[in-house]
Amino acid sequence: MIRGSRALGDVMMACAFALAGVPALASAQAQPAAAAASQAPAEERTLDVTVTYTGKGEVSTKNEISIFLFTDPNITESSTPVAVGVVQSNGGHFLFKGLPPLVYIAVVYDELGTYKRESAPPPGTPVMLYGMASGSAPEGVKSGKDAKVSVTFDDSNRM
Repeated sequence: MIRGSRALGDVMMACAFALAGVPALASAQAQPAAAAASQAPAEERTLDVTVTYTGKGEVSTKNEISIFLFTDPNITESSTPVAVGVVQSNGGHFLFKGLPPLVYIAVVYDELGTYKRESAPPPGTPVMLYGMASGSAPEGVKSGKDAKVSVTFDDSNRM
């Protein structure tokens, strides 16, 4: 569990329980018809996530960064990510498409080169929730036409 952050630990537990049925690179759940009708078309709701890891490891095809998107900041064991992406170079980006209007971002650095997104990351794995100051809730990010966000994290938060 991450030092001083129960919510971040909950995110990773949610990943452990929810990812068995999520494709390795990307997936998105459909919005209810009434909600979708009142928002921009799903094909216009994109988010380009750039991730920079400033920790001691090297980001590569072996040591990837996994990006998980959720629709609720209160992530629990029953939460399911709405999309999953992978970055294989430091400062690389992943373009998510067909998203809900607001998402919450969790990132995981595969320090050991063995994480397959089918269970919780190994103990000691660097992880981070976007916009989360110590003890606060993660920050939501709006998707939309040409929406972009940059995420930077290091080794200070670990499973």
